[in-house]
Amino acid sequence: MIRYSIGDAKTGVKFSFAAEDPEDQFGGGSANERLPQFVVRMDTKFEKIALNARALMHEKRSPTETKHGYGFGVGANFKLSDNDILMAQYTRVDGDIDQLYGANGYAIDAATGNISFDNNQGLVMGYAHIFDSQLRGNFAYGYNRGESAQAADNKTLHQFFINLIYTPIKNVDIGAEFIQGKRKTFNGETGTLSRIDFMGRYSF
Repeated sequence: MIRYSIGDAKTGVKFSFAAEDPEDQFGGGSANERLPQFVVRMDTKFEKIALNARALMHEKRSPTETKHGYGFGVGANFKLSDNDILMAQYTRVDGDIDQLYGANGYAIDAATGNISFDNNQGLVMGYAHIFDSQLRGNFAYGYNRGESAQAADNKTLHQFFINLIYTPIKNVDIGAEFIQGKRKTFNGETGTLSRIDFMGRYSF
């Protein structure tokens, strides 16, 4: 990846430009694509709100076709108080699995080599609260919806996250998180996920 940034979001506007090695769902990566994935991002910050906007362009190739896809996203963090923050992010990506979790990506017709992109939309909303100098927590909800015609692809994904992080002494974090998820495919199959994660971290 090559990235160039200019500006400062805290005092005005920050722009970032990147050319990245493309992540290909068929495992070929840049062996298949001739162009890198291009990404541009803008960040700005006001007294209580931070805003961002992103856009990308990528290339997918088959033996008979080359096709370009695009994506964009917008987001915001809003500071309710010194201890409370709300956030939301919306993303739409066509034909790429790297920039949006759970996206279906693209398909290649085995007979003709024609490439078809799925159009995926994702939404993440979250709330962060600081209880005191040692305890903080987060709640988040994520949603993804595809438009693919592939029967086994994801039609919808839902995930809920809730966690608590405790700092007993300086530079030490101990945390626990619960995740609940549900997946539905275009052929009507559904699956659920429940998971508990624990973490410990020491920051140098």
